[in-house]
Order: sequence, then C-alpha cells, then structure tokens
Amino acid sequence: MTATVDVRPLRPQDGPACDAIVESLPYHFGMESGREACAAAVRREYGLAALTGGEIAGFLTWRPWYRASREITW
Repeated sequence: MTATVDVRPLRPQDGPACDAIVESLPYHFGMESGREACAAAVRREYGLAALTGGEIAGFLTWRPWYRASREITW
C-alpha cells in the first residue's frame, strides 16, 4: 500500500518540522552554518511542504532567479 502525499505551500510556522528533518540528516547537513541557512530559507523563501498523515515529511524552498526562472535552494 502506498502512502498519500499532500502538497501545500510552505509556511513560516513549518520551520520547526523542517528543522527536525534537516537535523535527522547529519551526514549531509552536519555543518551548523548549513542548518542555519536552511532554517532561514524555510522561514523566508517560497516553498512547498509534502505531508503524509498530516505531518511534514519533506519540503523544498526556492527563490526567484532571473526574470523567468526559479532556483531550488533547499
């Protein structure tokens, strides 16, 4: 059986849940400065949150880049 994934805009109040996801990945996000940059992006940039069972299971953030494109930052 597959889990249902809902996607919605990322909200600043999602920050703690996103921080917990990043902290669970120490191999890739072991540098404090990287975790701080991600935490700031989650709270300031546009993004999407993926939810399973009503809980955030993943996220991404982006910023405008040039006139017609966006860069995925986290």
